[in-house]
Amino acid sequence: MSMNTVIAMDEGGYRIKHVVGEGTTLNTPMLAQQLLLQSWFSPLFPIGSFAYSHGLETAINAGLVASVTDAQNWLSDLSRYGSLWNDLLLLQAAWQATATQDIAELNTINQLALALAPCKERLSETCNQGEAFWAAAQAWLPADHKIVLEDDSWTQPVAAGVTAQLCGVELTAVLAAYAHGFLGNLISILQRALPMGQVDAMQTLAALLRELEEVIAALSTSSLDDLGGCALMSDLCAMAHSDETTRIYRT
Repeated sequence: MSMNTVIAMDEGGYRIKHVVGEGTTLNTPMLAQQLLLQSWFSPLFPIGSFAYSHGLETAINAGLVASVTDAQNWLSDLSRYGSLWNDLLLLQAAWQATATQDIAELNTINQLALALAPCKERLSETCNQGEAFWAAAQAWLPADHKIVLEDDSWTQPVAAGVTAQLCGVELTAVLAAYAHGFLGNLISILQRALPMGQVDAMQTLAALLRELEEVIAALSTSSLDDLGGCALMSDLCAMAHSDETTRIYRT
């Protein structure tokens, strides 16, 4: 009998491999999860992500990001050492707290996410998108869920983590989808502002996704104690954005 390698999830939501014989039936919810994630992190999902440049508009205007290489390095730093790394840790913690129905811990995580925003623009970015995500996701959430935050300001990673767990989506899958959506949105912004064609954009995304596998693997042995970042120029550009003379994006 021929054997096939199957990717499954352990109790923490991380990928494990096992081998099954040919003809073994896998659980169909995996397809449902894929469809959910494609809906939630699609440009069509009504959270207005296209309106936020995450400080990139300022960086481009200042000449800090002026080429495809600059763009890839900038996004790589966000993934490994900056805001995306922190978002993924917060999402992971929110998913795990929801799994144990620890509402007090979930409130603490959301408050931490609010406190970590380095400036008003980053705060509005995560809250506006987080609240929009939570509102739009009600179409999928079970009617009897008991998740209520003390603060009405849902941050984006917390909203995504809670929604994914309530809908039975595995942790690794939602981490990957969230990061892909984050990077894809910023690459689309770069395409509008830089001499970056479609081929350059896809090569940039492909390189970043290879790095993303390492980032997600690192998350499996990380916790909120590993929050922090050193992508300081990105934070400074976000702070300076409100002073730009001409602005296309909200942040």
